[in-house]
Amino acid sequence: MQDLVIGIVIVSYGHGEDILELVKKLKKQTSSNDEIVIIDNHPGKDTYNIFKKSDIANCYTSENLGFGHACNLGVKKLNNKPDTLLFINPDASPRDDLLSAIRNVDFEKYAAVMPTIILPDGRVNTSGNVLHTSGLSWCGNLYGKPIDKPVMQETYSLSGACFAISKDWWKKLGGMDSSYFMYYEDTDLSTRISLLGGKQAVLNNVYVEHDYDFTKGKHKWLYIERNHPLYMIKTWPLSVLILLSLQNLILFVGLWFISIVQGRLLVKMKATIISIKALPSFLRARRSTQKSRVISSAEFINLLDPTINNKALSGVFNSKATNTFFIVNYKLSKVILNIFSN
Repeated sequence: MQDLVIGIVIVSYGHGEDILELVKKLKKQTSSNDEIVIIDNHPGKDTYNIFKKSDIANCYTSENLGFGHACNLGVKKLNNKPDTLLFINPDASPRDDLLSAIRNVDFEKYAAVMPTIILPDGRVNTSGNVLHTSGLSWCGNLYGKPIDKPVMQETYSLSGACFAISKDWWKKLGGMDSSYFMYYEDTDLSTRISLLGGKQAVLNNVYVEHDYDFTKGKHKWLYIERNHPLYMIKTWPLSVLILLSLQNLILFVGLWFISIVQGRLLVKMKATIISIKALPSFLRARRSTQKSRVISSAEFINLLDPTINNKALSGVFNSKATNTFFIVNYKLSKVILNIFSN
């Protein structure tokens, strides 16, 4: 659909010069009706100052209320009434065919799509994120080789680094959940698409380079630790939570131990406190999320992957014993759900 109108949203926290280069690359691909909006969350307003006299993109400043809030604000600032929304990180660098590939997607069939995200050396950053039975999510096929074939591969977890979503689906979902502040917004959005019966896919031979760094500072760990259980509580069917509760209780105890070993105990404790404080609002969100769900618990568990094959992890998490434990528990849970769903 070559006349598809695309609204592009870039959320930044500084990175002004990087965004200028990104916008220049995107402008080579845009049509006259496409629009680029930048939301700068940085109090220094360096990105805003770069673009305030420019006519290639509209830049707005915002109080830093998080990634999801900025994405929602960016969509509201679009004036071009887009058919599709594209979200892309400031440290991403698209190839010349990104927008044309998005225009060719059948958004009657797919709610959202993402390109293959690659590292500067050409290896895969993510070809669709993995959604594990523990509720953890990580980059799929990390450090692997891209699939250089013009096929669309189904995924259940988009990467927030770059993805496109139908404007109709965005409205249906109510945008991103800004309650997360940072991390898990993309996982939450993808899961809610699946809960409503929507399909998502990876454009295998469409590439966006991402300056990705796995290492995480204390601030990032704080929100990953906070949001991990809240995401599960909000979006997962109760029967799935119950059936996977034993493995995940063991996992949560293990994560406390790891936080001690890695010197993150205080961060873990603070994350737990703010997670508990946020719990009432996520329980309220859960009621509406589960009420609108159209897939069964048996269908939902098929979205999850019990295996751990993450090259960025090491030790006990990637061990054969751990994988066997998760796989056996997953298969048993599937059998039980299939029995009671029939």
